[in-house]
Amino acid sequence: MRKIAVLFLALTVTVGVFGFTKNSLAADNSKIGYIDISGIFDEYDKTKTQQDILSTESEGKKNERQKMVNGIRNMKNELELLSDKQRDKKQQQINDEIRKLQDFDREARVVLGRKRDNMMRDILKEIDAVVKDYANKNSYTLIIKVNALAYGQEQDDITKEILNTLNSQYRRKK
Repeated sequence: MRKIAVLFLALTVTVGVFGFTKNSLAADNSKIGYIDISGIFDEYDKTKTQQDILSTESEGKKNERQKMVNGIRNMKNELELLSDKQRDKKQQQINDEIRKLQDFDREARVVLGRKRDNMMRDILKEIDAVVKDYANKNSYTLIIKVNALAYGQEQDDITKEILNTLNSQYRRKK
């Protein structure tokens, strides 16, 4: 029984050493790179364009909201000049306008948030596709995001190449 255990242990060690050696040799032929995905996202021309569009839309919503707020303020100022019966009716109108304002705020947040999320998802899909294409064309076996990287040599950073590819593709489509 003891001989079987020793033989099993020896076999396990041999297989482990062989596997380690084989993996080590495979790693020597590997091409590994890394990217700063958030840097690419932030510097991508399409991101900047989409953020400008969202900012313009957000500013329009803020202006529309401010008009509603000003209307409510004007109604409140008028309230003091009215009789009791008219005041009750005006207060109801003010309450209705406040509800409309709250609905407007909620809807604007949802719509703008959804647009922002869709924009981010679409751009990240584009980045992913370019990274995969770049990896295939340049024989990379592994590309790591920099936030998961403990150490990397500068020559393995392909962030600029990916960003340049994305921006040149985007400019051609424009």
